[in-house]
Amino acid sequence: MSDWALSKDGIYSLDRGTTLATIKLFDLRTKKIREIATLTKPPQLWGGFCVSPDGKWLAYTQVDDTPADIMLVENFH
Repeated sequence: MSDWALSKDGIYSLDRGTTLATIKLFDLRTKKIREIATLTKPPQLWGGFCVSPDGKWLAYTQVDDTPADIMLVENFH
């Protein structure tokens, strides 16, 4: 599991230490941390965190609904 991602601008991280998790950026130029976003739904405890190569997109997993189904489809074409 990784709650951080490196980009050309700095290090993005997912901070779970508050009531609502936040995404932060440690800016390599200024050496300061700034908040990028506050999440409205909790992030998953697993699943990872990444940023696109151009730094325009962040991806993370979040909890939308607690029930889950796993489906097995045989002979699918």
